[in-house]
Amino acid sequence: MNCIERPATLLSIQYLRGVAALMVVAYHALHQFSAGRQLGPAEMLQGGVDIFFVISGFIMWRTTERERLRPALFLRRRLIRIVPLYWTVTSLTVALMLLMPRLAQSLRLDPLHLIASYLFLPWPNPTPGMGLEPLIVPGWTLNYEMSFYLLFAAALFAPRKVQPWIVLGTLALLAASSPLAAGAGTFARFYAHPILLEFAFGMLIAMGFGHVRHMPRAAAIALTLAGGALMLLAGGLLDPERSGRLFLLGIPAALIVGGAVLAERAGGLARIAFLGRIGDASYAIYLVHPLLLSALAQLWRWIGLDGAAFLPFALGSSLLAGMIVHIGFERPVTRLLQGRSARRVPLRPAGALR
Repeated sequence: MNCIERPATLLSIQYLRGVAALMVVAYHALHQFSAGRQLGPAEMLQGGVDIFFVISGFIMWRTTERERLRPALFLRRRLIRIVPLYWTVTSLTVALMLLMPRLAQSLRLDPLHLIASYLFLPWPNPTPGMGLEPLIVPGWTLNYEMSFYLLFAAALFAPRKVQPWIVLGTLALLAASSPLAAGAGTFARFYAHPILLEFAFGMLIAMGFGHVRHMPRAAAIALTLAGGALMLLAGGLLDPERSGRLFLLGIPAALIVGGAVLAERAGGLARIAFLGRIGDASYAIYLVHPLLLSALAQLWRWIGLDGAAFLPFALGSSLLAGMIVHIGFERPVTRLLQGRSARRVPLRPAGALR
């Protein structure tokens, strides 16, 4: 999510993107051979999504804090980063389902569900047990991302000083209305969800980042380690319905992100090129791995290999595929579209990043 844009040399954010993407890959890889059982402490790996949400809130505020953007330009930039690869992977999945249905295992095609998938809208999945997930299963997170972008763009019409409070207040109201929406329709149940507050956590971290000048590096590192420990502990507490996810995964994710950026400010981070490249490719890794793992798991079973050895193979294959897609498609297409957008709409900097 939002994985092309680099937030002003913050290596901690770049590295966390890669870690979060690989966590999600590992989570789905383990479930390929779990026979539907919970993974115990390893359920914490789905917390990669929560880290992504916190990072997204952080980046949105940092981006608009240093550059005054018109709502149309803001949305255009977001769409350029999200839509081309997502629509391409969705279209390729449809083609594979039609030409080689065995690769997609239990996925089902439904016209309304497919249209909703392209439009980033929640819609009942025709596959039993899939809930409101789109055709590309991790795309449910992008449905939340797009709603967050729309809310953020709407707030940009307001005076500068109240913009963040409009966003934070709306997210808080939606999350608070979750109990009332439980018996309502599809859209109300989806969008009135406490997980939205994870975007707010990221925004609050970004808003406070410029004001916390003297936090000792050891204290910042302790925050990150505490978040990781809490997330690991939460893995064994998560139930199949993910109730309480905001507390079990969202708050630890916020501690991880907040501690990491403050630790970098306090003492800097080593520039590790490979980790940076994983961060660059994290969006591609996130989108291409589900169908890839489905095909690889079938091959793994056909060969008769031990399921315990599948995880490192799945991680390596997803990382390689994501890198190839990022370098061969995502990066050049994004640069092409960004160039056209820049020629149409001049950028208006609002001052240096603090």
